[in-house]
Parts: sequence; structure tokens; C-alpha cells
Amino acid sequence: CWVCWVCWVCLGVCGKFESTIRVFNTVYSIVKKRRPFTDLPFDIQLQKLNRLDMGRILHSDHACADIASHITIEMKAKITNFLVKNNFKIAVLIDEATSVSKKTCLVVCIRASIDVKNEKDPITFFLDLIELENTKFETIVLQLLSSLNKHKFSHEYLIQNCICFACDGASNMIGQKAGVGKLLTDKYSDLLVCIALITDLNLLLMM
Repeated sequence: CWVCWVCWVCLGVCGKFESTIRVFNTVYSIVKKRRPFTDLPFDIQLQKLNRLDMGRILHSDHACADIASHITIEMKAKITNFLVKNNFKIAVLIDEATSVSKKTCLVVCIRASIDVKNEKDPITFFLDLIELENTKFETIVLQLLSSLNKHKFSHEYLIQNCICFACDGASNMIGQKAGVGKLLTDKYSDLLVCIALITDLNLLLMM
């Protein structure tokens, strides 16, 4: 009958991707445990010894890196869509860093409280790594807002739900007359600008 045929097709599709699903689950486990990508070939071999079909491809450390990146993008999109859909309040945390190629980058993280009633801890996750054209505060704000918009945080959403901006104490970040914080508060009047104390603590420990 038609129903049996549909069930047979669904089982065939599931069986076709079963080995790929196992590989993806293995990669997720490696990343979750903060293990190196080079663990994947050994984990695959172990599962083969346990007589599991792991397919013939996606077994290298390079494949592990690509799969981990794909999983990250999908999980990040799911979280951001959930925050936007439910109008949860967010805080934007940024810090300047230097890439392997010695270029100035901006690390952007999001902190959000998704269950205030039950007093659960807020979630914090990495959003983006932006390669800056220069370190002028106007450029930083422009590229930051562009990144937020790219991840579905629209201007209207930020006006209503972005309540805090945290950064280090650099002059181009928190200057009273000109800085990233000043420019953002001009756009979002209810925004609270604060200095990330952990950055100052790290600098003190290094002295």
C-alpha cells in the first residue's frame, strides 16, 4: 500500500545517512570533550572494531574541523533564532584580539537570560570573529552592527532587547565624548555600557 511504500522510503533514507550521522555524533563528542580533531580517525577505527558501519569518507582530522564548523553554525543559528523569536534580553560583549595573520580582530559574544522565572544562569556563547579594517571607533561600531544584523539581530530588536554592552577600558571603546560605547548609546538610549572587569584583572596579573 501507499503508506508502506512511504515507510520503506523513509527507512531507506535514514539507513543511507546512518553512517554520516554516526560520524557527526562522534565529532560533536570530540568537540564537547575539548579533544583535538586528530582524535577522529582513532574514534572511527574503534567504532569499526565494534562492527559499526562508519562509511568510507569524512574520517580525517580536516573533515572533523569542517564538520565541527558546520555544527557550530547550525547551533548558533538555532540559538539566535530562539532569542529573537522570544524577544529575550541580551548583552553584547566584545574584545579586541590578534589573528594568526597578525590582523586586528573583534571577538563578539552574546549573553542572554532565557529563564528568568526559574532563576537559571544566563547563557553566554561566541557569536562572531570580525576582522577589523581599522581600530577607529566608527569602524568598530559599523562592523559590529553589521555582524549582529547578519545573525538576525535587527535594529528594531536591539532597540528593545539589547540592554548591556561590555568591553575593555580602551579609550576608543569607552571614551566619554567619542567611543564605541558613546556611539552605541546614541543609537540605543537604554543601553548600559560597562567595563569587563576580568580584562583588567588579567592585565593586573600580568604586571
